[in-house]
Amino acid sequence: MCAVTASTPALRLRRMLVPAVLLVPLVVDPFGRDMQSYKTLALVLVGSLALLLESAAGILRPDRCRRLDGRELALALLLAWSALSLTWATNPELGLLRVLFLVGLLGAARGVRDAVAAPADARRWIGGVLAVGTLAVLLDGAAILEQGRMLSAASAKYASWLFVHNNLAAAYVTLLAPLAVVLALAAGSPLVRWASLAALAAIAGYLALLHSRAGLLAVSLGILIVVALV
Repeated sequence: MCAVTASTPALRLRRMLVPAVLLVPLVVDPFGRDMQSYKTLALVLVGSLALLLESAAGILRPDRCRRLDGRELALALLLAWSALSLTWATNPELGLLRVLFLVGLLGAARGVRDAVAAPADARRWIGGVLAVGTLAVLLDGAAILEQGRMLSAASAKYASWLFVHNNLAAAYVTLLAPLAVVLALAAGSPLVRWASLAALAAIAGYLALLHSRAGLLAVSLGILIVVALV
């Protein structure tokens, strides 16, 4: 498996597909309930198409190829094992969907890697994901405050408006908080730094509304890991 490293029509098209494959999990999913089936479909279709395009481009221009890195190779080996396991699976139809999902995931991963090859590109992607996530946090937090007085103790764990359970909402911000810390600690515009700190404060307030102890622990651990790495 290889991927083109120079600018070609296939590479440019693949880069256009990256936002498409991430649109559902990063934008549509936080603003709608139970989008798991659509998320899988988006990854399978668009990610697989991206992988097909880069493979075709690599065959046509082998001098412009790079091989799988270690993490992509591990994902490819998991894909190969999953495909092999279909031969003895009791439910091969369900297994086939998982195999297709891994194909799409590999294509999306390679597309994202190319899209964030430069530090400036990575910063823009992180900023965009954080901006969308902060908007979701603010909207859902406002909805929780609005309906909070009407909820019983038993139904409080379903207070989230955008997610089916408070723990799922907490899992979402577990991914956002480290991104906010990265932008706050990175060298750059003071405006971006203050906006990242404001997003982190919004996430902290949102976690307090969710009453998710597991979410609070996960966010704290994620922030500690990022600070240690940075």
